Amino acid sequence: MAYDGPNGSVAVYNVAGLTGSVNLFRYAMALANGNLVGSNTAAQGFKLMTGWTLLNPTGSVPDGGTTVMLLGAALGGLGVARRFLKI
Repeated sequence: MAYDGPNGSVAVYNVAGLTGSVNLFRYAMALANGNLVGSNTAAQGFKLMTGWTLLNPTGSVPDGGTTVMLLGAALGGLGVARRFLKI
């Protein structure tokens, strides 16, 4: 999660073993010890959450064959686009 402001911050959580619901707060304030206090209402000292990303918590990655196939398709598409857009 990223929070705005001149003293904005980023919070990173390991969600690999979590089940059920996880609460994300719209506003947060960083404490001196590095912990965050969350709230869903704006208050003095709290920063607005500007975005969040969930990065593949299962740990699986595409195999090598899929990666090579996607790379080949992308390069082929660029070649076709270059041929037709060439002046």
